[in-house]
Amino acid sequence: MTSSHPTAVSRTASIRSVSISRSATPLSGATSSHSRLSSAKEAEYQEEIARLRAENEEMRWQRDTAQSHAVMLRRDYNLLKEQLNTKAAQASRKTRGVRQHGLMTSAESRKRIAEEEEKRAAKRRKVEAGKQRRQEKAAVVQAQRNAMDGTEVYKGRLTSKNKTELENIALTLGFTADDLKTTKNDLISTSLKLQFRAMSF
Repeated sequence: MTSSHPTAVSRTASIRSVSISRSATPLSGATSSHSRLSSAKEAEYQEEIARLRAENEEMRWQRDTAQSHAVMLRRDYNLLKEQLNTKAAQASRKTRGVRQHGLMTSAESRKRIAEEEEKRAAKRRKVEAGKQRRQEKAAVVQAQRNAMDGTEVYKGRLTSKNKTELENIALTLGFTADDLKTTKNDLISTSLKLQFRAMSF
């Protein structure tokens, strides 16, 4: 009785060991399958990342190419513009450098150009000075008219008055500023004479 008991225990342990070993085998296969799926997904992700990077590089290249073309076109435009301006300036100098009897020398041409430039500058200064004087005179006249109250007294013949004086008289008698814009000296004189004639009756 005593000698047969260890043998039964040994068999039971052996059966349990085989059972555990058999049950562990499917778990190892599932882990391997999961690992293969993970590797496949990772490969897909890496492929997608590579594709997106390639597209990004392509778009960046297209952008840089477009910018380079724009810079080149701008440079060509500025160069052409400079050439046209240079040709226009040369043609202008050539025209100014021609006398009625023929071409001038280089020194004569420079002197003539300088003289013409000075004449044009003097003419511009004269025009600006005249414009400034007219503006100052108009400001003085306007200040005088703003101070008028209708009681002003004017002496002398109407034919001896200048346009500003005739306009002041006309404004005193009720003419409007719009009437004076299109009225000449002789018409102002005629209108004022009629006014005085009507007032004398």
